[in-house]
Amino acid sequence: MSEQILTLDPNGKTGVLMPLDIYEQLKEAIVEHFLFQPEMTEEEILQNLSKHPVVESYLEEWFKPMLPDMIARDYLEMVEGSQPPAYQLKVIRC
Repeated sequence: MSEQILTLDPNGKTGVLMPLDIYEQLKEAIVEHFLFQPEMTEEEILQNLSKHPVVESYLEEWFKPMLPDMIARDYLEMVEGSQPPAYQLKVIRC
């Protein structure tokens, strides 16, 4: 059996067990798209990823737990006041 990761949720909800290799590939693909478009809605992220040759095959199954997990792990943050809700890469200040 492959190594698994338990996704996190910023609201404390129970996460899901996800294959670590799929988690890492999906996380990398999401971050990659933010380098080209710094602010995206969930729909825009999903549209971009649906064209990604590596992650498109398991996108439907694993996309939903990824965004809350990436917020909980401080990779992404919600854009304040955006309608519809939008996400951006979290800026880490040193």
